[in-house]
Amino acid sequence: MENLVCIKVTLDDEFDSNAIAYCLLDSNLLKDPLSIEGAIQNPNLLVDALYKSYKSIIFLNTSMAKSCYGSYELMNWAAEKGYGKLLFDLVLNDIGNKPIVLDRKSVSPEAKLAWASLFKETNKYDFLPLDNFSKKLTPGIDDDCLTHSELGGYKLLGNYAIDALLDSEKMNLDQTIDYAVIAKNYINVSIPVFEDPKYLGQLLGHKAHYIEDEFINATMNFFKIKYLDMLIKRAQSKASVYDVTFAPSGEVKRKKINESILRKYIHNAIKKYFYKF
Repeated sequence: MENLVCIKVTLDDEFDSNAIAYCLLDSNLLKDPLSIEGAIQNPNLLVDALYKSYKSIIFLNTSMAKSCYGSYELMNWAAEKGYGKLLFDLVLNDIGNKPIVLDRKSVSPEAKLAWASLFKETNKYDFLPLDNFSKKLTPGIDDDCLTHSELGGYKLLGNYAIDALLDSEKMNLDQTIDYAVIAKNYINVSIPVFEDPKYLGQLLGHKAHYIEDEFINATMNFFKIKYLDMLIKRAQSKASVYDVTFAPSGEVKRKKINESILRKYIHNAIKKYFYKF
């Protein structure tokens, strides 16, 4: 049975701007002696044990300008199936009365799909259109933001009514990414949020300062592998991947690699080379 907890860590030195990492994990996996055996004296093994307990991560940029409704910027979002939106709701609760916007520089097709799925839950979220700060359509400044499209979130909203976008016949992925999302009310999610890795330190019998580096590295590894999973799926939808071998006669043999084998190859490479930033 799962025992889900959320760990929140403020990141600074390794990033260009202030950021917060939220990690949803199953602490029961860390309590299993087999998963943590030998990790006490080996940071890499500890990183691996932490990584295996993760269900979802979110990175927020907290240093955006006062415009964009005062939003936090969602820089990275990765999850095991079924856990992404759960962590998103936890984060909305934790940051209080603040909206969240997607990365203002680039958004992957997969991120667009995940973001658009939020717009189906109008009972839970409010959606705030962003105005292109260089081609303003509204007189106020609260909605001014860097937008992905020329008209921002007001592309189809001549009367500035959100209902026009929420009409499923009019909504498309490129329009939703120029909206901020905010919770209508506190979302009932009974999962505790811990401010730093001290909880993990107590759980594993380590001091907090020892756990923190391994915790951050495990978080980065989780994102890297989920990102590679996304690239694998994208590539396999467009082309076939082959393992090339050479027979003693010199003949070249090709064997088609399925998705699970290709993922295993890349996961092993990540585990070998990416324990540090």
